[in-house]
Amino acid sequence: MHILLINPPFSRFYELEQEYVPLSLLAVGSWLKCMDNSVKVTIKNFEIDRRRCTYKGYSERIFRYERYVDNVKSEIWDEVEEYIKKEKPDQIGITVKNAMYASAIKIIKIALRYDIPVIVGGLHPTYFPSHYDKFDNVKVHRGYFEDLPSGKYCLDSLPLPDYDMLVDTYKYRDSYGHIITSRGCPFKCKFCSTRLIGGRSVCYKSADYIIKEMSYIKSLFNNNVFTIWDDVFTLNKKRLFDFCTKYTIDAEWICESRANVLNEEMVKVMADSGCIEINVGIESAENDILSYIGKGEKREDYIRVAEIFRKYNMKWKAYVIIGFPEETIDDILETVSFVMEDLCPSKITLSIFTPYPGTELYEDCRKKGLIEDLSKDKEMLSLYSHQSGFNYFTPEISREDWKIWRGIISKKIDLYNEGIQENNRET
Repeated sequence: MHILLINPPFSRFYELEQEYVPLSLLAVGSWLKCMDNSVKVTIKNFEIDRRRCTYKGYSERIFRYERYVDNVKSEIWDEVEEYIKKEKPDQIGITVKNAMYASAIKIIKIALRYDIPVIVGGLHPTYFPSHYDKFDNVKVHRGYFEDLPSGKYCLDSLPLPDYDMLVDTYKYRDSYGHIITSRGCPFKCKFCSTRLIGGRSVCYKSADYIIKEMSYIKSLFNNNVFTIWDDVFTLNKKRLFDFCTKYTIDAEWICESRANVLNEEMVKVMADSGCIEINVGIESAENDILSYIGKGEKREDYIRVAEIFRKYNMKWKAYVIIGFPEETIDDILETVSFVMEDLCPSKITLSIFTPYPGTELYEDCRKKGLIEDLSKDKEMLSLYSHQSGFNYFTPEISREDWKIWRGIISKKIDLYNEGIQENNRET
């Protein structure tokens, strides 16, 4: 049996480069082959298009997003259909985020034209399984983690990733160095959809298993950097110290964290072991907004951790979200000013607030009349993404003013990031 796993085209429609391995498909495919080594599994990433896709600044992404919503670029869909027709797999699996629903439906229709059964997985089918009921030969799979043994380090039973399944060749060696070492998040951010897949309890890969996996990847691709995509890699302090103490691989590493779980001792140990960047969600500078979104942190936490990063010359990225329902333009401008002038991160990542179905802020937006019930209006799903120009959920700001300020802030952050890069080149 040949199973073809597909990452649908999404950012590619507005020509944004997404040059990294689809980790969810890599994990699922490796697990499938481990369960039955007679199964042939291949992974096709339709986000790859080196003829057009490059890095785009936030001000440009927002205005290009409607190219995805239109979703009519025939050459992309011709490529998808030609590939499926050529490969003739026995089954197709598709990973589907909410905003990718339109692309997933296109692939489903192509597959069914060739009588190929489809399995869909990921956030969207987990929360909206009924959206696929109209297709006779499409099944929803909620995940493979349920088959794992229980326990803190249950992820150690996962097989190492099988990169032979990848159809595409990635142009950067470091594109292969992306890993996930835990599942779940105990925090209660009201805008985040992580709990819908991973839950509140956290299970981990042990430090020994992480190093084993990283050593394996290094032996294959000789990458210079690893990127660890856990929601909060530093959550388990004992595991973190165990990992840092044992880490001797000739490659630097980057991870995600939270300000309120970091202290100076941790940052020092991480820096000494080869960590070159820690990425932290700031979201807002206003304590009342942080309370409203359930962040569990305060402005003072960000000031404290920024000072620690400066002390150890640690690069760090600040994640910022604008457009929460209770924000005013003054709140947003204060956040941008605070991050740029007081925190001074190495880079700022900008997101436009998106009410993900299943989250508390999605329900709040529905109650406020800011969004339709997406369980009924499936076509609206494609409009909303954290880089979408269609997002408008700020009743404290008029729609016209929001568009103007959104453009100004996006450009301001682009200029900040460009200035940081220019300074790095000069030094």
